[in-house]
Amino acid sequence: MTTEHNPWKTQSSDVVYDNPWIEVSHSDVTTPTGSDGIYGVVHFKNLAIAVVPIDEHDHTWLVGQYR
Repeated sequence: MTTEHNPWKTQSSDVVYDNPWIEVSHSDVTTPTGSDGIYGVVHFKNLAIAVVPIDEHDHTWLVGQYR
């Protein structure tokens, strides 16, 4: 087993949203270059797939749906 050094350093991490289907966390980090940044994670509690399309101009397109 190989253990690799993680160059990202987590300064703090908080769960900012939680419900029966997803949990969203926000972390303040120091990047490998030494600058401050943020890192967000969406954790699906059930089997799910998420797709975020990005076009040739680096724009994202989101569609609202009523369910």
